[in-house]
Amino acid sequence: MPSIQLSLSLDTEFKSEVDKVFADIGLTTTDAIRMFLRQAVLLKGLPLDTNASSMAMKKYPRLELSYEGFENLAKALERSNHQQFEKLMREHDEFAQKHSISGLV
Repeated sequence: MPSIQLSLSLDTEFKSEVDKVFADIGLTTTDAIRMFLRQAVLLKGLPLDTNASSMAMKKYPRLELSYEGFENLAKALERSNHQQFEKLMREHDEFAQKHSISGLV
C-alpha cells in the first residue's frame, strides 16, 4: 500500500518529553502516533477519554461488539420501534433458553 509522510511541528522540549515517555514503554513517537491513528479509525473517533465520552459511558454501558455487530445492531434499531426491539429481545432470550445456550442471554 502506498504511504505518505505526515509532518508535525512540536516545541523541541515537548518533543523530547514525548520521546522519553514512549521510549520508556518501548515505543518510538512515530509508533505511538500510528497506534493512535489506527485506534481512531477503529473507534470512529478520538481514542481518548474526553469529558463527553466519560459522561456518555456512565450513562450508557459499553457493549462488547465487533464493528460489524455494532453496525448490525444500529441498523436493526433504525428499522424497528421500541416495541419491536423488546419483542426481538424476548424472542432472543426464549431461543437461548430453549436451546440451552449460555452467553446469549
